[in-house]
Amino acid sequence: IRVRALFDNPVLARFAALLDIDADTAETVASEDPSATNADRPERFPLAPMQRRLWSLQRSQPDTVDYVMPFRLHLRGSVDVPTLRAAVVDVVTWHAGLRTVYPEGADGPFGIVLDDAAAVVGPLTAADDDPAAIVEALAGRPFDLTVDAPLRVGLSSAGDTHTLVLAIHHIAADGASLPLIVGDLIRTYRERLAGRATAWQAAPLDYRDYALAMAQADDGGIDDDRRY
Repeated sequence: IRVRALFDNPVLARFAALLDIDADTAETVASEDPSATNADRPERFPLAPMQRRLWSLQRSQPDTVDYVMPFRLHLRGSVDVPTLRAAVVDVVTWHAGLRTVYPEGADGPFGIVLDDAAAVVGPLTAADDDPAAIVEALAGRPFDLTVDAPLRVGLSSAGDTHTLVLAIHHIAADGASLPLIVGDLIRTYRERLAGRATAWQAAPLDYRDYALAMAQADDGGIDDDRRY
């Protein structure tokens, strides 16, 4: 099987067909694998190869904002700002990468997940500034990944038009994960407005586990580019 086949068949059932195995069996591999557990996840965890690259780039060019991704969510009508902020806190609680800092130790950078998602989000007040000005204020200044959580949030309001701005460093999200984060935010805000608790459960594995698996598989003889 060529690598291209994996990218041409990103759905598990289609790729399983190429391998001539049962798709249902393939879907249960992770849950049956005894190594697929977060019970032994350490407080400090290594960075995945791409995260190490982004961390190094940010440290070598501390003034760059090239890897800060701004996103604007436009809302119309009445906006319940406290409820919207609570929904953002929910999402930051669920997505640990949005509240992770990457300090440097004797052996290089490592990740630590901050406990207080509310502190990461901070106060969310409706400013009268133009949305473009808020984007510039949030995404136009660099992150210090050693101490800053890779997320900034702001809100612009003008009459019945509101813009929620998210600025996320690429070390915590990419083009594929950003729609998932925003989708969770929209769903959670709607459910909170309706007075319902969001039915959400943490996945048994997350990106920290991937980084740990990569570190355990690293034999020192394969560089990051070839592994990817």
